[in-house]
Amino acid sequence: MGFDPGRVGLAGERITGTFMEPRTNGCPHKGLDISSSGTPLPFTAGIFGRVISPIGGPWGTISVSPYHSPTTIVQYLHCSSISVGLGALVAPWSVIGRSGNTAPDGSGITGIHLHLQVVQPGPGTVPCWGDRNFVDPHTWPTPDLIAGDWEWKWSGTVGVIDYNTVRLLHLPGSNVGDVGSLDGRDDYVNRQNGSAWSCSGGWGRAEIISRGSTSVRINISQGSCICSNSRCETVAGPMTFSMLDMNTIGGSIAGHAFFATRLSGLDLRRRPPVTKHSVSNDKVHCVMAISEEIEKTAYFSHDMSLSVEELYGVVEDEIF
Repeated sequence: MGFDPGRVGLAGERITGTFMEPRTNGCPHKGLDISSSGTPLPFTAGIFGRVISPIGGPWGTISVSPYHSPTTIVQYLHCSSISVGLGALVAPWSVIGRSGNTAPDGSGITGIHLHLQVVQPGPGTVPCWGDRNFVDPHTWPTPDLIAGDWEWKWSGTVGVIDYNTVRLLHLPGSNVGDVGSLDGRDDYVNRQNGSAWSCSGGWGRAEIISRGSTSVRINISQGSCICSNSRCETVAGPMTFSMLDMNTIGGSIAGHAFFATRLSGLDLRRRPPVTKHSVSNDKVHCVMAISEEIEKTAYFSHDMSLSVEELYGVVEDEIF
């Protein structure tokens, strides 16, 4: 799957110029032109990557080095405004600029639009392109937006407990019905007496049950968690969480997102799931509220005879 209007956040717009299309100056078109309804519109990167040089300049250029193909350069031209700086990390849904008609005088560029071009290593295949090897953006392979390895990390202190949490989600695809896996580890230290616990678990079925353009909802089942000095549950049924509203890089957003970092190095830090802990008889009780809807949360407990609501209340009373 390559670039198209929807891929860069311009769904409903048209491709108005194709790769290798003849131009009046005799030099074939180097990329893809996407319409903009006659007005500057925000567009997205469409890929995971890092902003590199050149940026700005007389052509209104944004250059991105894709994580999945670091020797390639994806460029977005004629921008009327640029929303990212050199070195910025971008996700497919990151707004990086607005379409426009920025170009040097006499270049013949008219009309507000987005020009997108892909440059790969190697000698140019057309004499007028010089030493740049342009390829068709419409057929250049772009990665799945969700598939891959996702990591969530959080650490801190609640009451007298220092905690450190890591979760890894492995997804082979992003379609509803695709099944991946989840594993992770939790480490706890009681500041009062120095005693420590650790929990590790694996869940062999993480099934996508719904998804949007920037979110995915997953049921997790068929797994267990084993703790030292504390007992966690064996999953008897599906646990549901969402990676929500993945459209902001940095800072916090409303709602909870379970995973915060794609392992390519892209930082998607989020407000963490609500995590509460208590200590009783050298055992740690941990509730991870992955959704604000308690009945849909995944949770760990030392006492599986309690309902989620009862457990949540017990922990809340003990800590707060």
